Amino acid sequence: MITVNLVEKSYRNGDVEHKVLKGISLTIETGEFVVLLGPSGSGKSTFLNCISGLERIDRGSVCYDGTDITRMKERELTAFRRKKTAFVFQAYYLMPSLTAEMNVRMGANLVGKKDVVPLLEAVGLKGKEKKYPSQLSGGEQQRVSIARAIAKEPEVLFADEPTGALDEETGRNMLRYLIALQRERKITLVMVTHNENIACLADRIVRMNSGRIISDEKNSPKTVDEIGW
Repeated sequence: MITVNLVEKSYRNGDVEHKVLKGISLTIETGEFVVLLGPSGSGKSTFLNCISGLERIDRGSVCYDGTDITRMKERELTAFRRKKTAFVFQAYYLMPSLTAEMNVRMGANLVGKKDVVPLLEAVGLKGKEKKYPSQLSGGEQQRVSIARAIAKEPEVLFADEPTGALDEETGRNMLRYLIALQRERKITLVMVTHNENIACLADRIVRMNSGRIISDEKNSPKTVDEIGW
């Protein structure tokens, strides 16, 4: 369980302080698929970065099963992220000099996992294990990034606009793979999106605006084939 209590986050530009998160509290249950939904500038990506430990908060607390990660030293926090969490971003962040298999192995090596080929097959990349990112489409690169994240065997997976750079068909396929793996492995999934249709796939929809949560609703998840785009 992730428990977020009165989190605040500001950025300073010269003498001007811009408050991005304004006292947010939220609880995310283990194994839950939660979407953070809101327009550009609502603070949802900053919130994702803060609750995942990628960014330090100014005030408040972020607890994983009772352990407050905001009190951890940098080395402890890095070790925590490596062990507990994984990330899928819009920009893929693959190593261009490594094959698909080698990119996925980067995640697998963190947990001593040796065979990553089944993961590549699970995301529809059978036969493309030896391809380099430049030889793969955008959708295929995103699937490699998903496989790399899942290879870490994380308890919590964070995804920031993972379909943002993909066309509809590719985006739908990517979501199928991601949600299937999340359900199969009982991973807690927290996804940022501005797409109302994608939000309908989640167990809960948390709407944000102007650095605050404006609604938090349980949802009856639709399938990828049932949603618009």
